[in-house]
Amino acid sequence: MSKQFVKLNDDSFADLVNGGFEQHLLEQTQGQGVDLIFDTYSAYDKRQDFVNSLAEYGRLVDFEVFAPVSDSLGVSGNLKSITYSKISFSTIHFSPSEIKYIQKFIEQGIRNNKVQPLSTTVFPASEAVEAFKYNASCANNLGRIVIEIRKEEEKVNALPAKITVAASPKLFYTPEKVFVVSGDEDSLSLELIQHLAQRGARKFVLVSKLNNKPQSGYKTLTLRRLKNKNVTVVLSFADPSTVRGAEDVLREAVALGTVCGIYHITTAPETKHLQSLSEKDFAETKKVVSEAVANLDTLSRRLIPQLESFVVLAPAVASRGAKAKSNYVFANADVIRVAEVRKVSGYPTVVIEYGAIEGISNAFNSPNFKPASIVSALNVLDEITKQPQNPTVVSFSKFNGPIYEETDAATPLLKTIAKIFGYKTLSQIEQTFNLAQLGLDTFLAPRVQEAIRQQANAVIEVEELRTLTFPALRAKIIELLA
Repeated sequence: MSKQFVKLNDDSFADLVNGGFEQHLLEQTQGQGVDLIFDTYSAYDKRQDFVNSLAEYGRLVDFEVFAPVSDSLGVSGNLKSITYSKISFSTIHFSPSEIKYIQKFIEQGIRNNKVQPLSTTVFPASEAVEAFKYNASCANNLGRIVIEIRKEEEKVNALPAKITVAASPKLFYTPEKVFVVSGDEDSLSLELIQHLAQRGARKFVLVSKLNNKPQSGYKTLTLRRLKNKNVTVVLSFADPSTVRGAEDVLREAVALGTVCGIYHITTAPETKHLQSLSEKDFAETKKVVSEAVANLDTLSRRLIPQLESFVVLAPAVASRGAKAKSNYVFANADVIRVAEVRKVSGYPTVVIEYGAIEGISNAFNSPNFKPASIVSALNVLDEITKQPQNPTVVSFSKFNGPIYEETDAATPLLKTIAKIFGYKTLSQIEQTFNLAQLGLDTFLAPRVQEAIRQQANAVIEVEELRTLTFPALRAKIIELLA
């Protein structure tokens, strides 16, 4: 700070942690106190020091990281007519006119050198990982971290040199392209449409089996939101498991514009054990699951020869099996054979087998898999559909660490800390990551410290917290509670 703002000297800084803060401010103001204090750490345990350091009619502004125990300023604060305000970043909104005023105000500050640029730490593109580690480990980082993709040209007017950067593919679509989404899993179909709409797609044909039946509230709400975003979703009640139905679906899509992709979702609900299944059960399941894919494959070759992607989202039971699902395992395995034939014929195709996805029914999810988030599951499409190397790809996440139960005194506190980080259970946390890697920053650190202070009656410094993994934190808490 002193290097960036040269007019500041040693008297301009005070130590809030080790004491002397109040005395220092009073000495620098000849005992009158300061007019304004911004508390960006929500240090409510230093509240009385702040009140004593303020002048009469002073103001204390708290950037609310978490709800303080009490908003009271005490008797001394009331006698000095101190104004106390809390500001939450999540509730700050500016109108366009206010934004223009702020921009003008900042521009004036830049011109008269009152507003100084942040200090910058530059990392080359090859050290991107180190840049993020530095950001997580540097507790007193007051500047910004920049990753340099290319070197500045020596001349002002020069054509930039071509460079190659390692990056993950991310697909975007033009609004004119049309997508067909069919299958038995309504919630996943709607999530898929929203995912594609975020990437620019605006025209969809959604195959629905409800016909005249009332649709769910979630589906109604999702379709209304999509309509408000100028996304066209045509509901088709044709049955793609028949040749006539599949042709009707594709012709509805062709009528909207150029068809870019077909997405079909298969399921595998639990039915009967193998010894209880008949030949008829296998035939009916095959008709519903694999013949729909076969019909869409055959007819799309004739009606949509320019098709860019043919994707089947399937449960992982086809390659791994599952009890009481033998008929659906057989039918989904047949889907893979269709994909292999299509691949050999030179047409784009891929079958993505998912282990389990959060929020999706058990008819799609397979047992013994840790559910992946819907965002993570759909992001897999970027890499796989762009350059499908194999007709079948299995995508699932398994949990290899221990699942902690309430077996010791540290578990309740660990669950509280896990919720601060946004995790519902301890089993969702990567046990090898320290708290800094999990996202501990100046906003979360006071909340974690307060939870430890309330439940363990102890204080762990922020620097030590950053280095602790959850197993190490468990051992530390058990030691404090002993």
